Amino acid sequence: MSVLKVKNLNLGFTVENDFHQALFDVNFSLEKGQTLALVGESGCGKTMSAMSILNLIPKTAKITGGEVLYNGENLLDRTQKEMSKIRGGKIALIPQDPMTSLNPLYTVGDQLLEVIRKHKGLRGKEAQKQAIEAFEAVQIPDAKNRLNNYPHQFSGGMKQRAVIAMALATDAEILIADEPTTALDVTIQAQIMKLLNDIKQNNQTAILLITHDLALVSENAQQIAVMYAGRIVEQANAKDFFINPNHPYSNQFRQKIRQSLKLYKGSRRRFLKKLTDVVLIRDAVFAGIFAKYRFRN
Repeated sequence: MSVLKVKNLNLGFTVENDFHQALFDVNFSLEKGQTLALVGESGCGKTMSAMSILNLIPKTAKITGGEVLYNGENLLDRTQKEMSKIRGGKIALIPQDPMTSLNPLYTVGDQLLEVIRKHKGLRGKEAQKQAIEAFEAVQIPDAKNRLNNYPHQFSGGMKQRAVIAMALATDAEILIADEPTTALDVTIQAQIMKLLNDIKQNNQTAILLITHDLALVSENAQQIAVMYAGRIVEQANAKDFFINPNHPYSNQFRQKIRQSLKLYKGSRRRFLKKLTDVVLIRDAVFAGIFAKYRFRN
């Protein structure tokens, strides 16, 4: 069941009194309990398409046509006051850089409690309990005490978890994850994606994953929409896409990921060989020391 549909979305920017079209008839939909990956190179319009859903576009930008249907209602007809109730409450955003999304002047707990008070109407101990549960759900250790920490006391991965906790605390139906693992190392990336997948399965949340990392997409998305120069050039089931992409641009994507995987496998083999050599040398050294010790005694 589609919880959100973007239909024929057109958007442009006014630059020095000239209007420049940036998005051309963009169409995609989000299903409950599924992840749609919006992929494409930097500057192709992925983030702007997502920000249009929440009506968080720059002052120089203007939506010139189309619809954004959330449960059948066009969000483009809503006022900013009405949208403020939907943002964070029904449709949550996980920004590309959590390090600049959290206010350094307030504790992470204060910022989480503000979201809970605004969208769930809870106060006092009830709000505190909800905040602790949200932190525990995203596997932040010592959740109660961590609420009193400032953003600079959190690592990059912890900041990302805190932002996800804010989305989780409001029971949002839709998560827009804009490059959620870009600034994180590989181990933390895997943890964050597992967390998002758990939220999707447990809450039947619809996720819009914005990325250019096809390896990430192949493991986590059910549907793929490929964007190029402000247009959706291909939409497909994830499995079908990686077997037989239809658009030439999509085919280039597939070739690049194959090349990356070959390089990865080659590097991994070389690494394992070096590791094996190190282990053999270590064992030989220890064997020599042991033999020497036994000879002396």
